[in-house]
Amino acid sequence: MADLPTIARAIKRMSLDDIYNAIDTDFRYLNQRIDVLGHKIDTEIGQVRQEIGQLNQKIDTEIGQLNQKIDTEIGQVRQEIRQVRQEIGQVNQKIDTEIGQVRQEIGQLSQQLNQKIDTQTSQLRQEIGGIRQEIGWLNRRFDTVMQMLMELSKQIVELSKQKS
Repeated sequence: MADLPTIARAIKRMSLDDIYNAIDTDFRYLNQRIDVLGHKIDTEIGQVRQEIGQLNQKIDTEIGQLNQKIDTEIGQVRQEIRQVRQEIGQVNQKIDTEIGQVRQEIGQLSQQLNQKIDTQTSQLRQEIGGIRQEIGWLNRRFDTVMQMLMELSKQIVELSKQKS
């Protein structure tokens, strides 16, 4: 390694042109390096932008696929809901039909019961009418028997008077 006085002597020997040329050469070299680095940076930025664009396209594609899957799922769920509603409608129709049949059967049973009640009521009225007739006959018979007893009683009283 050179000592300081040696370096100073070498600098004195150099002319200003030599220093300017050396600085100019270094400056040009640095400018070239800056240009190369700028170009590399621009290239890198372009590649990053391209990758970002590709990622955005990939994200858009995946979002589109997800949206299609979601739409498909929603469509299937809607179809299932329609089917369930149809099944509910069919069940409701069956229930309504069965309720109608039960009501009809209840109506028929009520009508039959009412007819039986009417028949039994009529029969009971006839029996009550017959019983009343019998009671009337018994009352008349009782009255007759009472009259006979009254007659007998009078005869007994007369006979007793006659004996005394």
